[in-house]
Amino acid sequence: MGVMKKKFLILSAIMLIALFIQIKPVFAHCPLCTAATGAAVGVARTYGVDDMIVGSLIGAFIISTALWLNNFLIKRNKGKEYIPMQSHMISLASFLLTVAGFYIGGLFNSAMSSYVLGIDKLFLGTLVGTFITLGAYEFHQIIRRRNNNKNYLPLQPVWLVLAFIAVFNIAVFLIFYHL
Repeated sequence: MGVMKKKFLILSAIMLIALFIQIKPVFAHCPLCTAATGAAVGVARTYGVDDMIVGSLIGAFIISTALWLNNFLIKRNKGKEYIPMQSHMISLASFLLTVAGFYIGGLFNSAMSSYVLGIDKLFLGTLVGTFITLGAYEFHQIIRRRNNNKNYLPLQPVWLVLAFIAVFNIAVFLIFYHL
């Protein structure tokens, strides 16, 4: 196993342990889904799954964590945001901190990196996964409003994000490996 894979596994394990320490049972399913997404990213990268696919999962992880943190802060502040556009600020900060950490850690533009149109596939996948997750969450809000603020399915936003990400990853697989 290469040095980069060992570093990535150790970093993933530390992040998951830190996340599990912070989880309290009263927070329902959101931290659990977030932790599961992070674990899936670590496993996928270890087994050599395409960086674009891993990146899309990282992007979903970034936004799901940011939205979970935003909901936690809103509940803590009796239903109000602490600052205007709080969810946008948290999402942007989460994205930038994650990308900066990956850049500093050498995960982007390394000898193991692959590129699409001169852009690192892991970075591009992370960017696309972030926007797909934001789009899926916005789609959830739209269909929820049309149904008198009720979900059609239990855990509807989770299912929508998974479906949108799955469609993207299937498309990536077909484009890069079967065309």
